[in-house]
Amino acid sequence: MEYPFYEIIKLKCTILKNTILSLKKQPRLKIIFISVFTFCLGLAIYFSMYRAFSFVYQFPGFGEFLLDRLLYLFFFSLLLMLIMSSAVTSYMTLFRSKINEHLFVLPIHYRTVWSVRFFDTLVYSSWASLFLVLPLILSYGQIRHASGLFYCMGFLVILPFLVLAGGVGTLAASLLVRLSQAHRNTLRTILIGTLAIAGIALLCWTRIWRQEPSGHGTELVILNKILSHTAFTQNPFLPSYWLSQGLIDVLKGSLKQSMVYFGLICINAALIFQINYHAGGNFYYRIWENASFHKKMKRFRSSFYARLELLFGFVNSHIRQLMIKDIKSFVRDPVQWTQFLIFFGLLGIYIANLKQMPYQIETMFWKVIILFLNLASTAMVLATLTTRFVFPLYSMEGRRFWIIGMMPIKKSWILWEKFFLSFISVTLITEFLIVLSNIMLDSPKDIMLFTCYGVFLISLALTGLSVGMGVLFPNFQDENPSKIVSGFGGTLVLLLSLTYIILMVAFMMMPVYMYYVKDALTHKLYGFWILVVALMCTLVSIIMGLVPMLLGIKRLEKLEY
Repeated sequence: MEYPFYEIIKLKCTILKNTILSLKKQPRLKIIFISVFTFCLGLAIYFSMYRAFSFVYQFPGFGEFLLDRLLYLFFFSLLLMLIMSSAVTSYMTLFRSKINEHLFVLPIHYRTVWSVRFFDTLVYSSWASLFLVLPLILSYGQIRHASGLFYCMGFLVILPFLVLAGGVGTLAASLLVRLSQAHRNTLRTILIGTLAIAGIALLCWTRIWRQEPSGHGTELVILNKILSHTAFTQNPFLPSYWLSQGLIDVLKGSLKQSMVYFGLICINAALIFQINYHAGGNFYYRIWENASFHKKMKRFRSSFYARLELLFGFVNSHIRQLMIKDIKSFVRDPVQWTQFLIFFGLLGIYIANLKQMPYQIETMFWKVIILFLNLASTAMVLATLTTRFVFPLYSMEGRRFWIIGMMPIKKSWILWEKFFLSFISVTLITEFLIVLSNIMLDSPKDIMLFTCYGVFLISLALTGLSVGMGVLFPNFQDENPSKIVSGFGGTLVLLLSLTYIILMVAFMMMPVYMYYVKDALTHKLYGFWILVVALMCTLVSIIMGLVPMLLGIKRLEKLEY
């Protein structure tokens, strides 16, 4: 590693130190609020995992087997999420950040610039994962009565695991950017070949390399057949398997075997880092230059936006142009729509495969539980996305907002345009997912209509909350939406959104559960309570969405441009 790299890292550490010291200038209420919320959230995650692991571990005969399988699933899911997160983050950090322009004019090698930005990518994409991994290792170790060596090894080996996953994601993003600059037919051929290889590999994992349970009892054999669709997580070529099996071997006292798995993670992490290091020196500047200046990546044709103008023909022409502008800004930024697709895509795949579960969901108890859990999951994904994408809309206009402010329309119309465009977009997707969930579970029509109306209200409230609070807590200093969201306003919006979702789902589930599961309500009382809950949820949702919008409009009208 070159000397300037350490100097830049030292400078970043100094900046971090000054940032921490600058917290003294922040309002104490803000610091206390965020600190208490973070601490409570960490405790909630820990106790939730501990109770879940305790419940699974108490199954007689195969509780330990189930707990280990959950560990394999968790780290496999974490590996995929880290790779996707680092791929998306690295595109923004390595090829779209304006800081790179300043770094490239310094008298340092391109490899050093790549190493610094790769370090930034690892930090940005992996820090939140530690917030999940640490409670999991603590709760899992307590359930299995682990020694201190288990915790030390778990906390140490997770760092090279993050480097390994982040390095793979960064290489994948760089390869895709390079291929997008290549000839169209070449790119198509390579993508088809990659998909074919991935399909063959997936077939091998799920059909050929299946692991059998360590026990020989009839219960374990049957249980392994039931969980056969998760056997691919125990493939010995997966880094997630090395981490999980290494931790399990520590519990069993097989320290030599665990050190072999941990050594595999460290060696492969070093190898991936070395590949990134050399690739940065040989190809980085060329790829960055093409991605930043030549803009050879394919975009939507103008006919697409012409059709959009026809679709929005009933809207005022000035508002229509604003809508087209926001859509273009979203489409032209891969970081935005890739995250959008990942969140809703994974949730959609899960809901579409409810029927493929190894058991039949026939009782109304499980139908109601799973349906409202799906509703809560969809709403929380929606809360994350409205906070991530809708809240920064006003701030991303930045100091150029005066141009829009000079249009011959009311300033409030600008805010309502962002509200309706975001509301229509998220409502179409969330309604599709909740209808699909009801169809997969064969829910009664009244429950389907009730949950669809609930999703409509949640979309309305969360969109209004994010748009309005975005005006009340703007950040014109940063153009990166992730940094805008990480401020006090974004944290407050996410907290309010999660609290609202918990209350909404609890209220909506109550009459359905009492009627279909407990049989404690007559048909007339059930209809009455459904109506009461619907009215109550409507009132709360209107207040949650409308009040921030009105406050935001009031503040916007007072501004002068």
